[in-house]
Amino acid sequence: MSGTRRLWIRFRRVEPHRLPAYLEAIAELGGIAQAEGIHAWVFEADGDDRLFIEFLEGPGDDALAGIDARAQDLLGAAAGGLARQDYRCSEIRPSD
Repeated sequence: MSGTRRLWIRFRRVEPHRLPAYLEAIAELGGIAQAEGIHAWVFEADGDDRLFIEFLEGPGDDALAGIDARAQDLLGAAAGGLARQDYRCSEIRPSD
């Protein structure tokens, strides 16, 4: 059985004039993450067309740390700072 997966979540506000650069940064991050075996997703919050929720998912904090640094560089440069505190979560696995 593989180890427990980790999920890191961030919330970011993106001003409309910065959206094209943010979308390009998301695409670049996706390629970088995939090459490292990490999943990266970005969702737009319903009812708030400026709030985006960024997810990084992988096998552990060590694996996510490098991609997270790149994500902060890419997405932060394109869109600006974070809107809310970030969250780090562990997968729940029922006992066998």
